[in-house]
Amino acid sequence: MSTLDWASLQGTVLPGGYEVEQFLDADENSGTFKIRILGDRFTSAIGRLYVPGSIPPTQVELWRIAAEFRHPNITAPLTVGVQSTGVGQIPYYIERQPDETLAGVIRERALTSEEASEVTRALSEALSFLHSKGYVQLQLTPATVAAVGDKICIRPDHIRQINTPLLPGEEPSTAADVLALGRTVFEVLTQRPASEASPETAAGLPE
Repeated sequence: MSTLDWASLQGTVLPGGYEVEQFLDADENSGTFKIRILGDRFTSAIGRLYVPGSIPPTQVELWRIAAEFRHPNITAPLTVGVQSTGVGQIPYYIERQPDETLAGVIRERALTSEEASEVTRALSEALSFLHSKGYVQLQLTPATVAAVGDKICIRPDHIRQINTPLLPGEEPSTAADVLALGRTVFEVLTQRPASEASPETAAGLPE
């Protein structure tokens, strides 16, 4: 866990009228907050604020690009940027509050073959859109897939230009996205990580 006092950021108003309202959780590099949009009582939002220096500046520029995406299966951020605070320059990423994540669903049950087909179709279309623009999703997992209204969407907060890593060990290729899609489909059908896949389990999956 980070030693940054995340609760001290509550009440901060980000450009565009996004108020950091309630601290929810934190990991090593970021804190998650409920966000209130001033003047908008109907849109629920959530935001991640990052420890100063924890992400490269190029990542913020990629977020700005993602904010311009218009695709029914991609949840473009509402706003992104860097805010000056008493603890330094804090990058932030604000998005609509998802109704639920795919990871949350499969903790309770596996998807049916029909549901898995719907998920696969939505994710394939989102990835095709990204790839056509020269980007990859990079971190496609059930945790980065959300239901927003009646749409199944991916979150583009880790997009990269194709074959252009920002951090050591990254493989931002279209092939890696396709592999991640296959792993995600396996997991939603079995409630097991793809690392546990075998010829026997694969043979038992719905065609």
